[in-house]
Amino acid sequence: MDDELHEPDFTLWEKHPFLRLLRFVDIESSGLHEGSYPLQFGWCGLDLKTSVVLVKPEPEWTLELYDPQSYDIHGIAYERAMAEGRDATEVAHILNSQFEGKVVISDSTGYDGGWTMMLSATTDVPIRFGYNDFGKIAESKNLAPAFDRWCIARYHRLLEAVDRFYPHTHKADEDALRLAALTRMCMDREWAEWLLDRAATLPPVADPASPAHP
Repeated sequence: MDDELHEPDFTLWEKHPFLRLLRFVDIESSGLHEGSYPLQFGWCGLDLKTSVVLVKPEPEWTLELYDPQSYDIHGIAYERAMAEGRDATEVAHILNSQFEGKVVISDSTGYDGGWTMMLSATTDVPIRFGYNDFGKIAESKNLAPAFDRWCIARYHRLLEAVDRFYPHTHKADEDALRLAALTRMCMDREWAEWLLDRAATLPPVADPASPAHP
């Protein structure tokens, strides 16, 4: 789309150096049950540039521990992960190289931390980072100076726009992107204005609760 070509770059690095450390992470897995294992890691910074890696299940990560309902959610078949996934040990090293020394943010620290520790225990690769709760990001003293009053005053409009352009899809990279966008909308006025302008060019989203007109 033409408006996407004019998306502003993120330019607050120098003003708020701490922002360079932020990494937003999402994990898709074989289920939510005991013994479930990670299948896909996705991550993103405030520049909204995403990365994703598919994990090849280890021998003990069996098909029996793959909940068929998880496929309905994220669309990652066990067979695809086996055929296309990267070696779990390699993935553990990739994550360490990407996240060591960074502020890693997840909206599900319990599950994501558990799957990451399973990756570590299975591969014998110590994990050199931890997860921070996305729900508490607004309480961070390091982030508080970066929040923009203009953006905060338009929070609900911006949230509607993010919901529209960065929906929760259960794809690890796209859901990490959503977390980054939800954060960026509160601090980057230029990007927030672009986002609202982009939303204004599209027809309003139909309210499913509204009665249909003949």
